[in-house]
Amino acid sequence: MEITSSIGEFGNIQPSTSSDLAEFIGGYEYRWQNTRLHLADPTYRRASLDNLKYTQEQLLSTLERPEITDTLGGLALELHETAQMLEPTEVIDENDGKVDTSKVLDWRDKDVIPFLGDVNFTAPAAVAPMPAQREIITETLLRKGYSKDEIYTVEASLYRLCKDLLTTRVDSEDRIGVCSYNIFQSRGKFQLYGRPYIGTLSSGVRVFDVANLSHETTHALDIQQTAITDFMTEEDSLRDKLRKELRAYAVEYHVEGCLSNLYNIGRRTASTSHEVECIRREVNGPVDSEDAFAVHDDLMHRIGRAGLDFIYKRESEI
Repeated sequence: MEITSSIGEFGNIQPSTSSDLAEFIGGYEYRWQNTRLHLADPTYRRASLDNLKYTQEQLLSTLERPEITDTLGGLALELHETAQMLEPTEVIDENDGKVDTSKVLDWRDKDVIPFLGDVNFTAPAAVAPMPAQREIITETLLRKGYSKDEIYTVEASLYRLCKDLLTTRVDSEDRIGVCSYNIFQSRGKFQLYGRPYIGTLSSGVRVFDVANLSHETTHALDIQQTAITDFMTEEDSLRDKLRKELRAYAVEYHVEGCLSNLYNIGRRTASTSHEVECIRREVNGPVDSEDAFAVHDDLMHRIGRAGLDFIYKRESEI
């Protein structure tokens, strides 16, 4: 059974800046919009290892807060478990003659999600599915009637594709966060998803950085939970991506709101998460409802009419 590989990616878009009059309150920049002050979008830069560790800790504590667990329900627990898998990791300097790839072997049999402080990076390559993903893949193939020998052939093909890779490269433009992963395809039958890698930039504002990480962690959870899917048409793939973006933006919106209230620093001026979540909630209902993230023609039309279809379409498709 032949397996081929490609790259998949989710990204959190760089917010646009505003030229409105600004005021500084408590060390934070605010801008006037519609007669109200909102926290301005900051400048993003590469995050240090300490930034990453701190942001991960803040996300974990936020996901434990009653405001979040009451709103997100079981999703908050799943996200907490996924956030615990994050491993802050230094970006590999490709100009360094001695590249340390020791983590490649260490990660291969662990449920670890590399967490890097940039959206353009080179990292140790452990791109095959994690153990938790491999378990889901095996169970799914058994249910579909594949024999143990056939499943072993799939595993062997994955091993051959990945065994000699020492580094992996991610390149993203105009984004503040990215969740990247390899897609392995089997001649139009099914798609397997590899270990997710998360990269985020730092704004220096805790609310924004934790909300951004919550978005990408939601995508990592998606990749973990749907480690194998049937082969999708282009239309099915777009709908699936929109469904995942709806969930990620909903989580980001509620995490940002929780922290904004906690630290009394207000929300940002122009938030994609706010716009997307308002439409999703109006069309599909509360975030904990059964069809909260269902994708249908009415919702896609509303998202497109609001100029938000860039969250799931490539620029050439809009």
